[in-house]
Amino acid sequence: MQKWEYLFVGCEGGRPRWVNGSELAGWKSNELFAWANQRGEEGWELVSDSAEIPHLAYQLVFKRPKS
Repeated sequence: MQKWEYLFVGCEGGRPRWVNGSELAGWKSNELFAWANQRGEEGWELVSDSAEIPHLAYQLVFKRPKS
């Protein structure tokens, strides 16, 4: 049976800020498109998003096969 691992990413102001509850160091300098593309290179696939548009806060969920 296939097993999965997940990344829960909290974004603020169009930038990834938290990953699985831990704040990213230097998060204000991370561009979302570059950060997400890097996760893709690591085998992560975006599977869900949700947004609070007035606050520009949203959550992304990535998954990849567990090795």
